[in-house]
Amino acid sequence: MDPEKARLMEQALLDKTKLDPDQADGWIHLGNYYFDAGQYQKSIAAYERSLELKPSNPDVMTDLGIMYRRVGQPRKAQELFQEALQIDPRHVQSLFNLGIVRQNDLKDIPGAIEAWEKYLQVDPDNVHAVMVRAWVEELKKQEKERGE
Repeated sequence: MDPEKARLMEQALLDKTKLDPDQADGWIHLGNYYFDAGQYQKSIAAYERSLELKPSNPDVMTDLGIMYRRVGQPRKAQELFQEALQIDPRHVQSLFNLGIVRQNDLKDIPGAIEAWEKYLQVDPDNVHAVMVRAWVEELKKQEKERGE
């Protein structure tokens, strides 16, 4: 997106939140804009405001968790993914990202396997299922080799 168009889009979203600051959807759209623009701290602030207004949105919690991971706070990310899963235990995006954070950031291989196996139970035909199955198999193989 060209810089002028991006500036205009950002301004329109900011104007929307100023006109109706108690509307969660405006903050979600602003958070999504900043998410896509790679402006993690601004995205975090917008998503947190939306959750203050509408606390039980697992999609926003998951996106907020991704942003916290990107700013180097994987434990906070994990908490948000788990919170989203308390609201919707079948939230596949939270399960997917929980496995990512546990494997790559927290080095919790059994936890990653657990998250991804549940992901596969919830949505075995998901577009990412083949990849996730391969990850689970590889992690189980590594765990078995370490145990020998």
